[in-house]
Amino acid sequence: ASMHLINTYIFKKTLQLEDGLDGESGSYFSPIGKVHYIKKGNGEPLLLIHGIKTGASSQIWRNVYDNFSKDFTVYALDLPGFGKSQKLPILYKAYMYRDLIKLFIKDVISEPTN
Repeated sequence: ASMHLINTYIFKKTLQLEDGLDGESGSYFSPIGKVHYIKKGNGEPLLLIHGIKTGASSQIWRNVYDNFSKDFTVYALDLPGFGKSQKLPILYKAYMYRDLIKLFIKDVISEPTN
């Protein structure tokens, strides 16, 4: 119970992440929670997906995002449980992320994607 109270306190005191990437901010409502993404540019779609280590988010792409958006329509995704996406109290599995990425491409991007 003590750890729950401490974690609740820390969560409430934590500042919200700001968008460090320019572009159109969007949300996708997936089976495993609301997913945040940023979209920018024109051209063939390019989906940028971060790793799954502690503190990971779409912000990892900040040094290349603008350059890619000159030639592509870039989507920078925060996987569920990371960045500005919803963090459900579940144990995330690799197949969940795989399925989410397939659904995101189908429902949001709607065309073959790099």
